[in-house]
Amino acid sequence: MTPGTLTGVSGPETVVVLEGRAEVTVQPGGRTFHLNPGDLFVLDENETATWKVSETIRKFYVTNRDP
Repeated sequence: MTPGTLTGVSGPETVVVLEGRAEVTVQPGGRTFHLNPGDLFVLDENETATWKVSETIRKFYVTNRDP
């Protein structure tokens, strides 16, 4: 993910940040997380996120959706 804002990312998703930095705001609730290399982030089902990437992100992620 390159610097900028990405909205409407929906869960469920599990992310490990490999490189870069971002601020992620989760709805509902409006909680904000500051992600850095090595961080693990879980977005639950029925949650959406807005990613504000300040430094290009490389991540490993898994989505767990029913077929």
